[in-house]
Amino acid sequence: MVRIIFLFGLILSLGACAQHSERSELPAGLSQDIKDAYDSDQAILLYYFDPKARESEAYADWSAYLENFKRSEGADFYIRSFDISELRSLVDNTKSVIDFSLFIKDGHPSYLYSDVILEPQVYRAVFHSYSGQQMTEEDRAFVPEQVDLLMMGSK
Repeated sequence: MVRIIFLFGLILSLGACAQHSERSELPAGLSQDIKDAYDSDQAILLYYFDPKARESEAYADWSAYLENFKRSEGADFYIRSFDISELRSLVDNTKSVIDFSLFIKDGHPSYLYSDVILEPQVYRAVFHSYSGQQMTEEDRAFVPEQVDLLMMGSK
């Protein structure tokens, strides 16, 4: 457990040091509304939940946490469902991913949560990261995996 916490801290430290001086374009196949949100520096949350699980308790919990996020910290996020094939056009090594949440904001780290989010602290941690707020120890414990997006190149 200590090793995992250390690795998360190391990953976050390395990501915080990276600066994006060039602006890149999202892949051509993405919808224009996603590109518009990205180009306007809006935080984006793209998610997928297997429809076969809609009757489960996990779905009910996930849906409630997502709705709460939309009404609070996530009110300014662009949020929509996203197909798994679209995820693969944006992030490498996602063949085993089924349910996910992908957080994107230009000039900030992108985060992939490879499951349904059943801890509202995950949403709060990403919000704090994207809003420039000081990240707490709890935030650092709940922030999802940082991923590199497959971009088209510089603008």
